[in-house]
Amino acid sequence: MQRDLDLSLSYVEELVVVVVVVVVVCFFVAFIMSKRAKWNGYKEKMAKKMCGKKDDAGPSRLGANSLTVQRLTSTVEGKYQKYSRMGPLTLVPVEKEATLENIKEACRRHFKTNMECDVLAGERGPSYQDANQIQNWKVLHIRFLDNIALEAEEIIQEESPR
Repeated sequence: MQRDLDLSLSYVEELVVVVVVVVVVCFFVAFIMSKRAKWNGYKEKMAKKMCGKKDDAGPSRLGANSLTVQRLTSTVEGKYQKYSRMGPLTLVPVEKEATLENIKEACRRHFKTNMECDVLAGERGPSYQDANQIQNWKVLHIRFLDNIALEAEEIIQEESPR
């Protein structure tokens, strides 16, 4: 009788151990699944971040009525042939649609000048010909040209081989 009791006691102990292991495994799986929810979509988020794709790119991101502008000198200087910066970044109000002509007109009005405005891709150029070419709306680089410099630049562009 004693022997049967010992046997049944060890069977009960084994059964308790199995139940405890099952409960611990269930809690562990529930814990892992709760942490996994945080990682859903992580790969897509990182790919989007690395590619630099933003949903709100374009002039409407800043508000349809203002652009950040960096004014540059009209001639290149130095070893790297860059246009030098003039003054701080300026917020220029634009009342109309963000086309190249409207941007130039808004810059002329804001800086109170009648000189020709040129919108550049960066501190080294080249000039934008259309607003669709502008990819970085964060800061627009502009320079003002007097009519003599503008005519000389047009002659150089005509003479240069393409």
